Amino acid sequence: MGALLLSPLYLLVNAYVIRWLLLWLHSVSFLSRCHAISWIVGSLYAALALTPLLSFLCPPSRLRWFLHSLNNTWLGMFLYILLTILALDALRLFLRFLGPLCPSCFSSPRFLSAVGGFVVLFVLGISICGFFGARRLSVHQETLLVSKPSQQLRIALVSDLHLGYNTRPNQISTLVQTLNDLSPDLICFAGDTFDNEYDAIPHPEALIAQLSSLRSRYGVYACFGNHDVSERILAGFTFPGSRKEPQDPRFSAFLSAANIHLLADETVWLDENLLLAGRLDPAMAQKLRCERLSPAQLLGPALAQAETAEHAAASVDSDAPLIVVMDHQPRELTALSDAGADIVLSGHTHDGQLFPVNLLLHMFWENPCGILKRGGMYSCVSSGAGVWGPAMRVGTQNEVLVLDVEFLPDSSI
Repeated sequence: MGALLLSPLYLLVNAYVIRWLLLWLHSVSFLSRCHAISWIVGSLYAALALTPLLSFLCPPSRLRWFLHSLNNTWLGMFLYILLTILALDALRLFLRFLGPLCPSCFSSPRFLSAVGGFVVLFVLGISICGFFGARRLSVHQETLLVSKPSQQLRIALVSDLHLGYNTRPNQISTLVQTLNDLSPDLICFAGDTFDNEYDAIPHPEALIAQLSSLRSRYGVYACFGNHDVSERILAGFTFPGSRKEPQDPRFSAFLSAANIHLLADETVWLDENLLLAGRLDPAMAQKLRCERLSPAQLLGPALAQAETAEHAAASVDSDAPLIVVMDHQPRELTALSDAGADIVLSGHTHDGQLFPVNLLLHMFWENPCGILKRGGMYSCVSSGAGVWGPAMRVGTQNEVLVLDVEFLPDSSI
């Protein structure tokens, strides 16, 4: 419904962009002599502007793959086309307001031609940088000091792979090699491993084989995110897929075949002093029409279990074990801290993915990206190892977040 309501606005905005595009073409002397160029450029722009709808309506095929890939590139370019034209249009209105104080050259066709050329080169340049930026993977390391006696622990946090139309053949091999080179004790995939459509995953068997070669002392674990359901997306809005149930069993089967253990409102003891929990995503719980456990409901039974005879032999009490929670969306930080969590692993925000969106995230998230210490708990949010929607990253990075946990006495912190 939201996509339908916003479609007239999208058409108006594109009409605004096409108007300035044609004015610029007419201001360039050698282009203005050939009206066919204006028709060709205008038609190409209109075709690109319609790729969100065309890719949504196209049945599964190579054509659909091409349209989706083209659409994802177009969405990033469109953002910067619109922002640049809006900024220059605001400048034009300001210069008009100055009236006699404004030099006449600012309103000449030659000036418009130069400004239009700048817009084209700027958008192409930032789009190319963003396109290649989305294909680089960085490693971000942080040290967490926890007042619980145990051995040191290295956690590799990966989130928001979004396996689908934006996935490239070498992306997963690079990720696997990077993770194995880090020699982590625990690898956690904190949601949105998939991008709503299993059929959009390129060569899933090959990806499974690559991911199954991940190595860590405690294994590889995952929780689901809001995109790990079977839906179709139009302009950021979700629509039910062809399946009757939104939970595609192939998602879980993919993880299982790759030796990635899924935790959906579940806990597991990795050893006597290390408890790992995976929360069900709130958006997924709503779509599946099921209840999501609160942090206290999720962790309480496991901590009570720590007092049983099995764990008493290891001198474990409710304060001793390190409690790590995978929760895709970094929302309920206070409740998680109150429930006893020491480290919360999240993703979802992508750190905004594209400038200037990343500058606005603090308006919506207490911890939009990076490390935030709340009381004795660390909230760790990764910017993600993949992209969603626009196939670009500008001002942000794909990353693996490496957490070196050091255990110190209370007096040392």
